[in-house]
Amino acid sequence: MLRAHNISYAIGDKILVKDINLIMKPGEVNVIMGQNGAGKSTLLKILAGSINHYGGEAVIKNRNILGYSQAELAKLRAVLSQHYEIFFPITVDEIVMMGRYPHFKSSPSKADIDICMSTMELMGIAELRNRDYNTLSGGEAQKTQMARVLAQIWHDKDTEQSPKILFLDEPVSSLDLHYQHHIMQVARDFAGRGNLVAAVLHDINLAVSYADRIIFMKDGKIAKCYGAGESIDSEVVSSVFDIKTHSILNPFNGKQLFVVNNRL
Repeated sequence: MLRAHNISYAIGDKILVKDINLIMKPGEVNVIMGQNGAGKSTLLKILAGSINHYGGEAVIKNRNILGYSQAELAKLRAVLSQHYEIFFPITVDEIVMMGRYPHFKSSPSKADIDICMSTMELMGIAELRNRDYNTLSGGEAQKTQMARVLAQIWHDKDTEQSPKILFLDEPVSSLDLHYQHHIMQVARDFAGRGNLVAAVLHDINLAVSYADRIIFMKDGKIAKCYGAGESIDSEVVSSVFDIKTHSILNPFNGKQLFVVNNRL
């Protein structure tokens, strides 16, 4: 459904991503990992259609992403970015309703309102719906934005529609441990409904717990890609992050658990 073919991107003499080839499919949670500056967020922006001038080709549903209008993309994919700054009074439910803007012209339908309420309940912020967004904590604001992007591409599970794509750029950076797992479980469930999720994360153990595929990047290139059920080589993790790690078996889910050796 989503394919990158020989994608490269540079700003001046600085190469941010180079020769990226990958395929992402509906039903999957794909996690992109690497150090700061590895090209993760840049790649995500290219795949989401937020960057237009680059080498190679990004394809969604066998169609070059540059051939989609912004209106078409808005109904096909949603993007949760790292930072949002709002300098005027606006309530939580008004923020979430922004996700439905591509779906109506003048005023929202009952279905639009119901979808927004559903995503707020899913993210545990329904009781905050009348609060001024600017009074929220960082975690509450992040959950509000997650409810907004979900509302943008939400459809009833009983309604047959084409798969949607959810892009998440460091979605858990402002969240405590409980809500880190909550937001990743929401993403996992969204993919389980036949949609595609592509996320940038920094926590490898969180990635291992929820991802079907983990894509490691270093210096703008894909260093290694692991699919579901594949054992991740600790040496690859150590090389990508420039820190010594080894893995043990997680007693709770039977998956790998990475431990950092800080005595370098």
